[in-house]
Amino acid sequence: MVAPDLAEPYTRSWLSLRHHLVQDLAALNKAEMLVWDQWGILNEDDPLRHADLLDQLARVTSRPECSVTEIGYWEQQDGMRAPPTVTSYSPAHSSPLQIDVSQVLDGMLTA
Repeated sequence: MVAPDLAEPYTRSWLSLRHHLVQDLAALNKAEMLVWDQWGILNEDDPLRHADLLDQLARVTSRPECSVTEIGYWEQQDGMRAPPTVTSYSPAHSSPLQIDVSQVLDGMLTA
């Protein structure tokens, strides 16, 4: 939950929805990223550019019978897969950081 008086656009509306869908997909693929990590379509300015794709993703992943194969398919879509390096907008740093997450991703492949 985000504090209602926080005036940060990335914590509201389509920007937040897009962010959470892509991060949830990564978590379903055993890569739990930090909330401020971004990659792929999360780096784009227009949160509605991929609205149809994200709507389909939400429909598939919200079903209890969603299969590992379906999750794998979505994770392979352009801009969805977490790359070996992500941009982190951590509140602990004044500038964005490039974070090597390749070990986390390698663990996904061997699990």
